[in-house]
Amino acid sequence: MDLIYQDNKISCYTDKEIRGNGIVNIQLLNNKFTILNLSGSIFEEFFFKDNEYTIKNNLKEIIARKVILNLDFFSLEFDCNEIIEDEEFIYIYLNSELKKIKKSNYLINYSTWNDYVKNSYVKILKDNLLIVKTDYGEKALSDSVNHTYRVESLLGDSLFLKTTSTGCCNCTENIEGFVKWKNNTELLVDICIID
Repeated sequence: MDLIYQDNKISCYTDKEIRGNGIVNIQLLNNKFTILNLSGSIFEEFFFKDNEYTIKNNLKEIIARKVILNLDFFSLEFDCNEIIEDEEFIYIYLNSELKKIKKSNYLINYSTWNDYVKNSYVKILKDNLLIVKTDYGEKALSDSVNHTYRVESLLGDSLFLKTTSTGCCNCTENIEGFVKWKNNTELLVDICIID
């Protein structure tokens, strides 16, 4: 697990497990975010007011794709099952468990896993190095873990990546290559949080 947000009330983590068919990005329509158990009972509620928030049941830890409760960088992204248009609820994964939220209470943006990854920046992990072409064939680039890459294309379980010299990543080297991004339900790259 990787810590992505922490304050004096809660710690929010992401992990390498791929759950569901995609990712849902949730935007609040009012000052409340309610997460329900599958039975319909309230699992947790967050209330937002004047750059502050309170937690009804004092949940201390969240494992999700990306939860940042700082209002300057606010983000609610969860792995989810496919969203069915005429269903009342969206089924999300929180702390490795299936929960639900009422669809009509939020603005939602759903992406399949492939679309989500195609529109991301990624970092390479030490045990899954970038494969680059050389004059002598292909090789694993050992210092590829030191850069952030823009996803150029997705081909099945592989990504074609390029470093970028502008914006968030500020890399001065032009590096491009392929990396495997998943193995069944395990992410093999870090999806970067860039806001």
